Amino acid sequence: MFTEGGLVNDDIGGILVSFVAGGLTGAAVALLLAPQSGHGTRRLINQRIRDGVDRGRKARQRIASTGRDALEGASDYLGGQQKDL
Repeated sequence: MFTEGGLVNDDIGGILVSFVAGGLTGAAVALLLAPQSGHGTRRLINQRIRDGVDRGRKARQRIASTGRDALEGASDYLGGQQKDL
């Protein structure tokens, strides 16, 4: 977390979403303007969507795992602190 005048963790999520949305928009425009048949373009778009979904699933799994690890670590730490009281 940054201090006053800097980025906050919540802002980073918004920036990341904006970045991904911009990238997807740019990719869609590039595909639509590419010189190929409609069938080929649709097939390419479908493949890119499937790839994006797969990457999203993998990212979700990594984030969930990191969150579980952090929660477990915090729980262990607090349990140790409770014993010291």
